[in-house]
Amino acid sequence: MRAMPAVLVTSGPYALTRNPMYAGHLLFTAGLAIATCSPLAALLLAERWIRFERRIRIDERRLAQRFGAHFDAYRERVPRWLPRPAFPLAATPGAGA
Repeated sequence: MRAMPAVLVTSGPYALTRNPMYAGHLLFTAGLAIATCSPLAALLLAERWIRFERRIRIDERRLAQRFGAHFDAYRERVPRWLPRPAFPLAATPGAGA
């Protein structure tokens, strides 16, 4: 992120994951590594993951400074990488009884 954004986008794909473009790039690279069984593609995946993690940490610090509590609430609500399942993974005790 070179320029500070004027608004915090929290809709569309950004409502599911805070980094949809990075996640998509990693998904593509993982598919490439699996499909080709290429050690080079696997190495690229690892390098990209490390690079994106570093970049995201820098970006998120800047976003927290710019948007304060609004970004903190977004960060609590939306995961960094993978979207949360749309259904509960385990039954809630006492629910539906």
